[in-house]
Formats: sequence, structure tokens, C-alpha cells
Amino acid sequence: MATTHPSPVETNWYVLTGGPSAGKTSLLTLLAFLGHRVLPETARLLIDVEMSHGRSVAAVREDAAAFQQRILDLKVQAEERLPPRECVFLDRGLPDTLAYCRALGLDETAAQAAVLQGPRYRVVFLLEQLSYEPDYARTEDEAFARRLAELLEQVYEELGYAIVRVPWLPLDERADFILPYVD
Repeated sequence: MATTHPSPVETNWYVLTGGPSAGKTSLLTLLAFLGHRVLPETARLLIDVEMSHGRSVAAVREDAAAFQQRILDLKVQAEERLPPRECVFLDRGLPDTLAYCRALGLDETAAQAAVLQGPRYRVVFLLEQLSYEPDYARTEDEAFARRLAELLEQVYEELGYAIVRVPWLPLDERADFILPYVD
């Protein structure tokens, strides 16, 4: 007996994706300032919450599989609360977790299931990688960031998304570049 998956819900959501240090969070912050609804990056929020409880970033990320599963669970919960017809910009979509699993050599089963059962995004913007700058939550190196950017593009293309590549531009020009795609 064949298993059928429900048809994905079509949304009016716009994903900003790219490797670490591609400028997603800065662009999302500007879009919020301009009055758009945004959903911040789940991993950074998770790290911030855990740090507020006294845990180090290293401790939070120590078990990569558990960390990715927590991110996936939180993303699914957050996206389930969003109205599908509302225009929302997301700092990473569910398929990003699938790309992270591939990059880290982790089991992809849960991420694949979530992606197949999850929503269908309106547009996926792949931000061109900027020069890599680590911070408290971004602990990957530049080689990983570049590899992840390649995997992100691969995963979204495998899922049938036509990716809009966002070139390096000053922040306000990046916003100007993507806003014509918004309904």
C-alpha cells in the first residue's frame, strides 16, 4: 500500500536563505523595520534562550543531531502558527535543516518528513555569501559556510523551487532587489 502525503499548503511566505554570514539576519531586520512581518532564525533564538539559562554555545551545539532536531521541531511549530496567506519573510525555511543534516553527515529522515509535510514557500531567496564573520552563535568556519550554501541551493532545487539569487549589494539595495517579488 502506497503512502500518500497531503499536498503542501501554498503560502505567501518568502524564505531568506544562504550560508552563515550571508546577511540574512540584517536583511530580515531591515524588512521588519520597513513594516513586513518576519520570522527570525530559529537556531539563533534557541542559542539565545539556552545562553540565558547559563549554557554555553558549545554545550548547546555539542550534540549536533539533537541540536538540529530541536531546531526542526521549533521551526515546524513556528510555521504551523503562521497564517498561510499572510506575507511573511523567514530567516531560513524547513529545507535549511535538511541541508544542515547533509553538511554535518546526520540522519535526514526527520528533516525530509517535515519538509514533505510542511508548507510550500512562495519564493526562496538565496543570498550570495559575504565575507565570513564568526560571532557568538555562528561557530562554523568559512569552508563550512560555503559548502552549506551549495547544499542549500541543491536542496531547494531538489524540492522544485526556482531560486532567486540575491547578489551582494548594500543592505538597502538588497531589500529593493527582493521586494518586487512580493505580492
